[in-house]
Amino acid sequence: MAKPMNLTLRQMLEGMTLTFDTAAAGDMEATIQFNVTGEEPGIYHLRIAGRDCMFHLGAVQAPTLTIITPSDIWLKISRGELDAQNALMQGLYQVQGDFGLLTQMGALFKTPESTSNGMSPYAAPPDQRPAGPIALTGMSWMVVAFIPWILHWVTFSIPGVSPRVSVGLPFLLALLIAIYRRLFGKPTWMEWGGLGFFALAGIMTLIGNSTFAIWGSVISSVVMGALWLGTLVFTDMPLSADYS
Repeated sequence: MAKPMNLTLRQMLEGMTLTFDTAAAGDMEATIQFNVTGEEPGIYHLRIAGRDCMFHLGAVQAPTLTIITPSDIWLKISRGELDAQNALMQGLYQVQGDFGLLTQMGALFKTPESTSNGMSPYAAPPDQRPAGPIALTGMSWMVVAFIPWILHWVTFSIPGVSPRVSVGLPFLLALLIAIYRRLFGKPTWMEWGGLGFFALAGIMTLIGNSTFAIWGSVISSVVMGALWLGTLVFTDMPLSADYS
């Protein structure tokens, strides 16, 4: 099986969540932070909790383990081209915090050689892909979730188009998307939010609310921004990460 030779360091770190071994982790709660220098500088962290592992951008207070590494060194370690223990002893990268967690990483995250299902461990397995008969990737579903909003903005701006059309069509489309995603998985904030907004907008249109008739496009843009900010405040990941 070919190794993922062309991945960037960020892609490699994100891909670690797909190679995470829940059985090896058990009830572990830990945060592994990567302070990366070199050609691909950045700060990232992996949060392990609830038998799950999630990738995040940026630093975190008091990480369990901090790995300070040039990007090319960690890429070589991840690809199996460089032994992690030897590289540490040679000073090619440094660690701070729980050294024991570092020694467990080989068990927590499977390497390409340790997988035997015929697929790259950096590709999402079937149970982590959007389910259902429509074979779309997660990011393609994000585009689909935007379509009701785009349809609303376009039709709202066309003179002579009834508000019932500029709200009704997006509502029906948002409803179909939410039903499909509910049948074959779990609708995202984006999908629930779109359905809720267009349902409320439909009620306001039916009762002849003059404010929405004039400012509907602006209101919908504000609601979209509020949905995005809401995911930053009330969830562990931004809106778009639901589709990553």
